[in-house]
Amino acid sequence: MAVDLNLLPVFLAVAEQGSFTGAATRLGMPSSNVSRAIRQLETQTGCRLIERTTRRMRLTAQGQQLYQCAGKTDSMLRETFSQIRNDDVLTGCFRLTVPGEGCGEMLAPVLARFAALHPDLQIRCDTRLTPADIISDDIDLLLTYQRGEMADSSYHSRLIQS
Repeated sequence: MAVDLNLLPVFLAVAEQGSFTGAATRLGMPSSNVSRAIRQLETQTGCRLIERTTRRMRLTAQGQQLYQCAGKTDSMLRETFSQIRNDDVLTGCFRLTVPGEGCGEMLAPVLARFAALHPDLQIRCDTRLTPADIISDDIDLLLTYQRGEMADSSYHSRLIQS
């Protein structure tokens, strides 16, 4: 059974508005197109989804089941699209380790501005001189005082000031 999923938003609008006319207004389309879409969906699903009279309409048991499932799916997809569409929003946890001696005062204004720009991002700052293990401690950024080459060449390091 092939079902045109483009018909589902029309079905959801009819179910939520409680009328074909209300759905047509909400969707900005003629009522005849809404009726046609519902007939097509019923044909494709092989069952009646809406009981209609001249005065009112109501969802059948199958229509109610479709409405509940399609509504949840529609909501989840809208939320997902909203999340992936906004590339500027940082979420999750940003972990950094900085030396306690004077570095906190130097970074505090920078971190405050960064936190204000990304309110959905949790920032965890550790002031140990060096973490036990950068990888297993899941550190995103490590600022450290270092003389000479780093012992582990798999780390990416950059000289900030000499």
